[in-house]
Amino acid sequence: MHWKYYLAKYRSRCFREYARYGIGVWDNRNEYPLDLIMLNSSQHSEGNLEWMMLTNILWTILGNNNVYKLDDHGCSPIVITASASSIGFSKGKWKVETELDIVSKVHNNHPDWLITCDENHYYTIDFVEGYEEQDYIELGQSIVSLLDQIQQGSVNQ
Repeated sequence: MHWKYYLAKYRSRCFREYARYGIGVWDNRNEYPLDLIMLNSSQHSEGNLEWMMLTNILWTILGNNNVYKLDDHGCSPIVITASASSIGFSKGKWKVETELDIVSKVHNNHPDWLITCDENHYYTIDFVEGYEEQDYIELGQSIVSLLDQIQQGSVNQ
């Protein structure tokens, strides 16, 4: 889906109430068009107030700022305090950092998701090619729900 779809569907959740600039930039628009960075500064840098649009939308939908925390600086991921995990949108996929056993749960319960892992316990989760029943925000919600279920021990093996 196109980045404009997310601006239209989640219009009230793309920006922060205190955002002054409303400017969007990309690090690489051609390769990762969904990686729209919303600025609350006059320029893009890690130390400035800015957030990845899809990460911010997910955070506002999740609510409960005691459980789901989002730093305003440098496109930080959402920290899920209950499971000591994090999730953020980057390079066209959801990037998850966790010590939880997410791989087997994804393979067993979500055949429509594609999960990869690196040596630092960073996972990327995307849709398998051709899957169009959810958008990336709905996928993010499902990932967070899965992490919460694993933490609580209530997910099927």
